Amino acid sequence: MVVSKLIEIERKESHIYYMQEFTATAVYSIVGKEKKGRIAFSIEHKPTGEMEITLQIIDDVDYPLLPIIMDLKKTIRTLITTNVLLLD
Repeated sequence: MVVSKLIEIERKESHIYYMQEFTATAVYSIVGKEKKGRIAFSIEHKPTGEMEITLQIIDDVDYPLLPIIMDLKKTIRTLITTNVLLLD
């Protein structure tokens, strides 16, 4: 399973200044077939300076969840470091 990209990223309004919430569509391939699935994730800035990414998969996936979650978090971290996903 490989996550190729996140599309349709939308930010939810939140009154908590240290946490941003998003929804997106993940484009991934399983056994050579490209599929799409809705996800929701939040990025929380801890007092120590680190970021914690919490992820929820909305659509059903026919694959073990742990590898998908790890790959999605890696993709989100890449979007943050390349400034594609802008945080306040």
